[in-house]
Amino acid sequence: MTKRCTNKKSQGFILNTSSDYFQNMGVDVMAFSDIYPEGHQSGVSIIMHGNRVATNGDIRFEQTPGQWQPVPKQISREVDEDSNTITTTLCYPDRSRHLKGFNPMIYPDFEFNYKVIVKGEGESVKITVDLDRPIPEKFAGKICFNLELFPGALFGKPWIMDDKHGIFPEQPNGPVIRKPSNLLHTGDFSQPDAKADIERLTGGNKGYSPIVADDIIAEPYAVGKRFVVRPDDPYNRFIVESKGSELKLYDGRMNHNNGWFVISSEVPPNVTEKAIQWTITPNVVDSWLHIPVVQVSQVGYHPN
Repeated sequence: MTKRCTNKKSQGFILNTSSDYFQNMGVDVMAFSDIYPEGHQSGVSIIMHGNRVATNGDIRFEQTPGQWQPVPKQISREVDEDSNTITTTLCYPDRSRHLKGFNPMIYPDFEFNYKVIVKGEGESVKITVDLDRPIPEKFAGKICFNLELFPGALFGKPWIMDDKHGIFPEQPNGPVIRKPSNLLHTGDFSQPDAKADIERLTGGNKGYSPIVADDIIAEPYAVGKRFVVRPDDPYNRFIVESKGSELKLYDGRMNHNNGWFVISSEVPPNVTEKAIQWTITPNVVDSWLHIPVVQVSQVGYHPN
C-alpha cells in the first residue's frame, strides 16, 4: 500500500472504488480483498502507515484457529460506494475442503450463511455480522468473530482492555482452558473423491493433534468491551469496541506454533441480525509519508 500523505487533514474512511478498500490518509482497511485465512490473509485487514497490523477478521469455529481448522467459503462480495459499505456473504462448510485436498479439514455439522458488513463512518470502520440462522446451543462459546494480530510486531508492547493493561509476551504464558472439541460434532459432508481419513488425521485421539487443537486453548489475557492495541505508538495504535458480546484477548501460540494474538467475540445463541457489532478506530497520522520505494522491471516485463 504505497501512500503519499500531504498536509491534508483526515477525511474519514472512504471507500476507494478503484482498489475496493477503505482509505483514510496513511491507513487502509480491507474487507475480503483476498481469501487465504489459513495463511493469515483474509477477512477484514488493517494496514497502518505501511504496516499490516491485523487480519483475518471473520467468523470461525475456534477462538485461536490454526491452519488445519475449518475456514469459510466466500460466496459474494458487494462494494457499494453510495453507502460506503462492503458486504461479503460467506458460508460454512466449504464442501470442497472437507476431508479432501492438500490441506484437508474436518467441518462441524452446522450449515449456515452469514454476511460481514463493513462500513466506513468518519474516523472509524464499523463491522456487523448477520447470520441466516441462530447458532445451536452446542456451538455456543465456540463460534466467534476473530481479528488476528501479528505477534512479531507486538512482543513487549502494551495493550489496554477497559481498565486493565498488560504487554504482549514473547512466549505464550499463563493457564489454559478446556473446551468441548468440534470433533464431537463432525458433519457428514464427504465427497465421492474425499480421501482423508478422520482417524488418521486426528491420530485416533491418542495424543496432541493440531487438527483437533480446539479442545485446549489459552485462557484470555483480558476480557472487556474496549481494547486498545499499542497505546504508546501513534503509527500502530487502534481501538476495537464491541457492542454486545465481550472482547477477549487470546494467545493463539498456546496451541499452534504459528498462531497469532487474537481479539475474539463469541456469537451469542438465538441471535441472527447484528450478532456481532464492532467499531474499529485506527489512529491516523496526518503528516505521515511512505518511505521511498524503488522498483526494478526485468527486461522483457512491462512496468505495469
